[in-house]
Amino acid sequence: MKLNMKTEVPRVIGQIIGVGTDIESVQRFAAVPFHQNEPFYHNLFHEKEIEYCLQRPNPPQSFAARFAAKESVIKACSEIISLSCKDIIITSNKNHSPIAKILKEGFQRTQVKMSMSHTKEFATAIAVVMEEIRQK
Repeated sequence: MKLNMKTEVPRVIGQIIGVGTDIESVQRFAAVPFHQNEPFYHNLFHEKEIEYCLQRPNPPQSFAARFAAKESVIKACSEIISLSCKDIIITSNKNHSPIAKILKEGFQRTQVKMSMSHTKEFATAIAVVMEEIRQK
């Protein structure tokens, strides 16, 4: 596959604010089913995240992966700001790659590079948080 370098794409660079990682047990979420523990899930996740996870073949895996993703962002930002799970939303782009957005005021120029993975037993995520600087 050959890349077309003639297409001008703005280059994104930035200072790394932090790196975070987390691993979660899928069983932790399987042990508290959504329909019997809705307040627990609403304290951690946004409605859009809950809808996504409940539509997946294995909701506890999806909840565990998103929780690990949120925790990895929290850890990556811990040197500069205190975040809660509700300050972060995890979505996906059209290629199904995870996207983390920090919703807290003043973090509009913050970029999060993220990777998530899971097995039947564990979910893991890593986040690299950068202050975004756009160059042409």
